[in-house]
Amino acid sequence: MKEDELPKTEDKYDSLQDDSLSCLTDEERNLLTDYYTCEDRLSVAKKYNLSPDVLYVRIHRIRRRLADNLNNII
Repeated sequence: MKEDELPKTEDKYDSLQDDSLSCLTDEERNLLTDYYTCEDRLSVAKKYNLSPDVLYVRIHRIRRRLADNLNNII
């Protein structure tokens, strides 16, 4: 089998990632990105006018929805 005939696994995973993230709103995607890229979670909570506890609950719910959506896709 030639290299150009091999399945493109990167494309498959990129598509899967895009599909799984499609269940989120832009704000939820931004919140999730900020939560995992910022070193200081307190500043993320302040940015979104949330208490740290509410931030944690929202992230938990977003992650659960992503997992459910991913299971439905696969």
